[in-house]
Amino acid sequence: MKNTRFSYVWGFVVIGIVSFLLYQSLFGKRGLCDIYKLNKYYGQLVNRVVCLHEENKKLQNEIERLQRLPFQTEKTAREELGLVRPGDVVYKFKQTSRGRD
Repeated sequence: MKNTRFSYVWGFVVIGIVSFLLYQSLFGKRGLCDIYKLNKYYGQLVNRVVCLHEENKKLQNEIERLQRLPFQTEKTAREELGLVRPGDVVYKFKQTSRGRD
């Protein structure tokens, strides 16, 4: 009788320990769910790094182009920044909407 009761207690202890370890390995810190989330986040970071490398390459190419071609720098300054040389005449036209008469 004492031996049987002892076996049940140890059985529950073993089941409890196994259940606890299983729960921790699935849902605990550094468990499978956590690893899945971190892996997904890592993939997003890798995609972001690739995009940033591509953007960096485009900007490097533009810098080299602007350094090689001085007239390109002036053209960019005029078109994008609206800069003019001293003595240049700037014509500004109003855009009007044409209505039907």
